Amino acid sequence: MIDTPKSSAIKLLSQYGIENPTDVPIEDLIWAQGGIYEEKPMTGAEGRIIFTGSRSAIVVVNQSIRSPEKLRFIRAHELGHLRLHRSLRPFFHCDAQAFMERNKQGSHESEANAFAAELLMPEHLFLPLIHTAPFSVELLQKTARNFQTSLAVTAYRYAELGEEPIAFFFSQNGQIEWAHRSDGYLATYLQTKKPLSSQSVTYKCIQNGVSSSMPELVPAEVWFNDRRVPGELLVYEHCVLAPPIGGAFSFVWMSNQYR
Repeated sequence: MIDTPKSSAIKLLSQYGIENPTDVPIEDLIWAQGGIYEEKPMTGAEGRIIFTGSRSAIVVVNQSIRSPEKLRFIRAHELGHLRLHRSLRPFFHCDAQAFMERNKQGSHESEANAFAAELLMPEHLFLPLIHTAPFSVELLQKTARNFQTSLAVTAYRYAELGEEPIAFFFSQNGQIEWAHRSDGYLATYLQTKKPLSSQSVTYKCIQNGVSSSMPELVPAEVWFNDRRVPGELLVYEHCVLAPPIGGAFSFVWMSNQYR
């Protein structure tokens, strides 16, 4: 039986008796699985794996990446390729787009991301943490600190496993660059590659250079152009600025309030 990304991650944790994934450096697991781990200058990629034999490979991560949380996920992603895709291709060259693919049928990058998510944030540990309180950005931040993962990666995991549907957007230079949502989210179409609305909380946060201190209610039309979303509906918005990457994360979830 062929392993799924989730089952492969679970087996790996079990194989080495790892109860808390933060206890073991991911690069140690790469070495244990027959990989050689290196950090080098790279152009156009954040990580790469080259298979050099039936049981060996070289994993390279871009040495310019400074975020420990981002490094953990990239290493885990490449370890996913090592575990799942050895016989499929001689190498994988993983750019920023590769780490954003989720739930894409047949995508090797999506599979490597699913493996990394289960390895770093095992479902049986993740669910009890997120069920301690209703959704909030503070809950996401606390969960991210617990697993030593980035806020974005933790939000992807919450969108997959959390009970309350959420959407989140990343904006840069005044434009919404990408977005993601839970499967059960009311709005199924998330607009990207468009200017950030001046009515949004995020727009004001960027102008003032300060993240939200709490969620605020805004008209749903600020974020959505979707017939499934009533025009009078108000949604919660919470902005977290990300100065190291020159952007902002906007977390948007539904309220039961109307204008």
